[in-house]
Amino acid sequence: MSMLLFLILSLEVLAIGFSGLIASRHFLIMIFSIEVMLLSSTLAATAFYYYGVNSNIGVFLFAVWAVMASEVIAVVAVYRYLQESDMSMDIKKLAEMKW
Repeated sequence: MSMLLFLILSLEVLAIGFSGLIASRHFLIMIFSIEVMLLSSTLAATAFYYYGVNSNIGVFLFAVWAVMASEVIAVVAVYRYLQESDMSMDIKKLAEMKW
């Protein structure tokens, strides 16, 4: 398999994540769409590493995975707060909420 196929796959996964971000108003689906877009960048970086374009990609991958893990922790905290306060997960309603 060539690197071009991996990059096309990465772009398709990025497009799926972007369309999920644009199409949904639900908070969790939007966050998961961002996770999918981060996954596509990880896939592209791994393809570059495998085919030897840039051999020092480990720092980038570690940074992306750290951002993904911290995002999951933040989402769980916000989700638990919204569930305990009986609020909707609709983004339009969350924007009107006073903190």
